[in-house]
Amino acid sequence: MERITKAVEKARQNATYGAPLDPIPGMARIGSGRKAQAVVLDEELLKTNHIINGGSADEKVQSYKVLRTQVWHRLRDNGWSTMGITSVNPDAGKTLTSINLAISLASMDIGKTIVLVDLDLRRPKIHHYLGIRSKYSLLDYLHDDVALPDIMIDPGIGIESGVGKIIIIPCLQAIANSSEVLSSHRIKRLLVDLKKLFPSRLVLFDLPPVLAADDVLVVSNIVESMLIVVEEGKTRADELRKTVGLLKNTQLVGTVLNKSTVSSQPYGYY
Repeated sequence: MERITKAVEKARQNATYGAPLDPIPGMARIGSGRKAQAVVLDEELLKTNHIINGGSADEKVQSYKVLRTQVWHRLRDNGWSTMGITSVNPDAGKTLTSINLAISLASMDIGKTIVLVDLDLRRPKIHHYLGIRSKYSLLDYLHDDVALPDIMIDPGIGIESGVGKIIIIPCLQAIANSSEVLSSHRIKRLLVDLKKLFPSRLVLFDLPPVLAADDVLVVSNIVESMLIVVEEGKTRADELRKTVGLLKNTQLVGTVLNKSTVSSQPYGYY
């Protein structure tokens, strides 16, 4: 415990902080009487950031439905409840893919709560895409000062019978020594605590690019499967082969071809 406490304290000292974040008013009950912060997302911001509406019938939504169906079949058939979403290099669109895939999965009737965790501790972006502001986030939980329900965000996506079908666990500060934090026992404890709160859940982790740091390799032993996002015209074949080789001990669900100009559809699944 002392080691992870010192690691997170060091991370906070090295982090660049913005203005203090205010707590979000209002709470939504989820799981077995536990609570998450309820937020109302800005629809215009979501459109600007290309976040899908799971109930829409436009082409982009349909592309994600194809992706989510194939991903869900792989996860279900293998009994996997955790999946990391990564990329070869930065700026391939993995975070947007993570968010939209989570939303699309939440719109399915699979009887599971979708939990999206921002584990890209070097460049956390989920809260920027969704416009989330919160008093606490993942680092507060890893520091062992804050309980898991206090860092969970209920964005009201995929609500069914008053139960949130999608939960966001954001990371609000970038840290330099992320691999040290990710190697702590608290990451494993995160999965244990999520299982207690959500007996039926599917956990998606937005991870850093594989070739940018060793973070993905550090957590690969606790993530059951991995989805790789590649960018058309940017990701080289040799880089992808190297990435797959580094993830040889992790089950690969597949790859997503992003920013494609070949088809009228902006996303493809392979």
